[in-house]
Amino acid sequence: MKNSLLVAALATLMAVPAVAKVKTKHCDGGSQELCSDTAQLVISGVVLPICNIEVAATVAASSLNISGGESSTTIANVTEQSNVPTGYTVSVSSLNNGNLKHATVAGEQFAYQLSYDGGANFGPTTAPAVVKTSGALPGFTTDVSAVKISFPAQATAMVGTYSDTLSFTLQSL
Repeated sequence: MKNSLLVAALATLMAVPAVAKVKTKHCDGGSQELCSDTAQLVISGVVLPICNIEVAATVAASSLNISGGESSTTIANVTEQSNVPTGYTVSVSSLNNGNLKHATVAGEQFAYQLSYDGGANFGPTTAPAVVKTSGALPGFTTDVSAVKISFPAQATAMVGTYSDTLSFTLQSL
């Protein structure tokens, strides 16, 4: 009889289905069947400011007609590039204070005038002078501005080379 009770007990245990443990995520105040979770990933990148200026001299820049003079002769094209939304300024300065100086004869010089991007003529100085303000930019912008020179004929100029060095600066606003 003990054997039959043991067999009956084993048969009963085998007939009961096994209960598996299910791991579920519990949400605050939510049901175990409807649960959600959210995680965030922040992605970003940086665009650095661009302020580029390049000066491309024309042939006329190195072959000015000193004896005959020049009138609104294009001596360079300046390429300006920026991505700063508030815009930029371009300034110009002259090493020789707006004079074309003789290479070897001290005191032999004469003044000239420039125009930038179609603006009015001006005499450059050693101090940088703003010659262009771009205004607000819609994004990365490239603009090309002509530099023109004017001066009267120097009929009594001494033989030799006359020169000056101009510096162009692009500054974001």
